[in-house]
Amino acid sequence: MLPRKALLKFNREMSWLLTLFAAVMILTGYGSTRRIISPYVANSIHLVIGWFFVGLFAFHALVVLIYVPFNWNRIVRRISELKASSTLWLRIIQRLSGWGVLVLGLLVVLAGLDLYNLGLVSFAQHVRLDVYFIITLIIHISIGAKFALLRKRIKSPRINDSIAATAFFLIVLVVIINLAPVAVSSPQLQSNAPQEILLSPNNVITIDNKKFNFNPAEVETVRPDLFNPGHFSMFDVLVYLDNKDIIDLEYHFDESMNTHVIDSINGTPNWWYETYYDGGWSENNVFRMDHYPWKEGTTLKFFRTDASSLRDIYAVHREEIIRKKDNGEKIVIPKVIIRGRGFKEEFTNVEVTPHNLRNDIFREDVITAIDVIMSLGDQGKITYDLTHYESIGSARIVRSYWVSSINGETEHDRCGWVYEAGSRQYTGFSGNHIHLPSDTRILNSPEYVEYFWICI
Repeated sequence: MLPRKALLKFNREMSWLLTLFAAVMILTGYGSTRRIISPYVANSIHLVIGWFFVGLFAFHALVVLIYVPFNWNRIVRRISELKASSTLWLRIIQRLSGWGVLVLGLLVVLAGLDLYNLGLVSFAQHVRLDVYFIITLIIHISIGAKFALLRKRIKSPRINDSIAATAFFLIVLVVIINLAPVAVSSPQLQSNAPQEILLSPNNVITIDNKKFNFNPAEVETVRPDLFNPGHFSMFDVLVYLDNKDIIDLEYHFDESMNTHVIDSINGTPNWWYETYYDGGWSENNVFRMDHYPWKEGTTLKFFRTDASSLRDIYAVHREEIIRKKDNGEKIVIPKVIIRGRGFKEEFTNVEVTPHNLRNDIFREDVITAIDVIMSLGDQGKITYDLTHYESIGSARIVRSYWVSSINGETEHDRCGWVYEAGSRQYTGFSGNHIHLPSDTRILNSPEYVEYFWICI
């Protein structure tokens, strides 16, 4: 066993590695929940580093408790006699914050395991306790940094002020991130459209950084085979502007892809789009633009891209139509994966049938991603429940059905079921995982559909 002095030195060195792990944990945790980093990447790193952090912190705590005794009787006496120095007060705060980190850390870890189904803490508590854990950790690390400099005989009021200012800044930043409301702003118009169609700043389309208003009541769909009257796609907004002579749109319908293709806008080729609903954020997208339903609160942008990217997307669309024709115009999914907390199911060659859950928006027998779950239920392969939401959190306008339970694993707090569909070429946030509710995501014949459990 290492001598006490060597053990304490080793523990101090390891404490800086512990600080690094804590920083990575915090950054990946916030990166995932704030959608700055892909949850696929962030959650994996967060989990692995988290277990290293727990192990190192347990070692750090044991060394301090065993080899760095605290004489509380002496400390209380010095305080009562008004003889406690500033250094002693810092030692007291360091020890108390260490206990705080230990207790709060244990609670955060337990909540992160999401023991809701056992009647214990849920993942929502992980997020709520996290702010107190991080603030306590900042205080503990800051005081530790000051004493580390003192041991190296680095002593300066300027350095002390810098440590205090940095700690204060980080604490304020954590509070702001956790408590500040999500800002919802309306686009600012910079439009060359005629004044008579500038009706509302909420119905805006951006084309190459120029913003145009449109009137949803006047937009008609070019896909009456998919949409009921009064409903339309993102692509239909472009056609509307073209019909108003606001832009010059050239396009055609490609039967081999079952979608409309933009040839040019104002004489310029190679256009793609970005869109998300109220409460959403920017994300990669390879979904057919004349399939994506518009609804109130939508952000819609068209931008120029390179021809090779479009060729890759169009190739996937063609593969889907070939697959559908090979299956006699039926939608048969080669692989459907369902990954729950406690189970994983894989199904091959799943035939999907329409359930007309959203025949308020779509024509009869239009098949959507939620039909995959409902078809598996019909076939007796899974059990499921659906829940209708008018709004979810900061997303005020949802108005969709959600898969709320599969095989008894039911959504709660910040945990539930999400999905993606498409080609293996665009898995995850590279294009398939878009925040289009599964009851409004029209399917042609994707290579795979996956539903999986996630806590954010």
